[in-house]
Amino acid sequence: GGAPSAPPTFPILHMMEDNLLGDNIQIEMDVWNSPEQLIAMVQDGGHDIFAFPLNVVSKLYNKGLPVRLTNVNTWGVVYLMTTDPDCKDWSDLKNKSIYLPLQSSPPDVVAQYFMTQSGVRPGEDVEIIYTGNSAELMASGEADYAVMVEPSATIAMSQNPDVIRVSSFTDDWKRFTGGEKYPNAGLGGMASFYQDHPAEAAA
Repeated sequence: GGAPSAPPTFPILHMMEDNLLGDNIQIEMDVWNSPEQLIAMVQDGGHDIFAFPLNVVSKLYNKGLPVRLTNVNTWGVVYLMTTDPDCKDWSDLKNKSIYLPLQSSPPDVVAQYFMTQSGVRPGEDVEIIYTGNSAELMASGEADYAVMVEPSATIAMSQNPDVIRVSSFTDDWKRFTGGEKYPNAGLGGMASFYQDHPAEAAA
């Protein structure tokens, strides 16, 4: 399997720990740290199941790659964070710099959508900086604005009392799109795996 070091991986770890796919299936997991690494894993044919960001699996499927999404297991868990008490919404990011996780990941794409909907042009009105250690940057005070995925958001708040949640992606998703919950990531894999192991795939 291929998975990130983030909440979408938890179901795979649960399957491994409790042997939920049975004795005939052994899971060996490789970690991907960027959407590009994930795409390479899909293309090399060496992995069967994945924790997929939803925007990545939809792009791969629409390009004709034989991938399938079996469920959405990660909803919400993403927040706009700040140490600036005057920051109340996405519109307050104008002329600021914001740290985002994983370029082209769902939090990146959706955050830029929220900014645009709020009248802030990403890359023009606000500087975008990509980082994998936003919790450390927020905790140290080096970053004033960041989009953070749990557990990083809670870690930053516990280490720096000035760090606050401005809004949750779940609330903003509902406000900007009308959708009830913000879909983030899920489990899926290669179509051939599900064809060859229908019972395991349904587990």
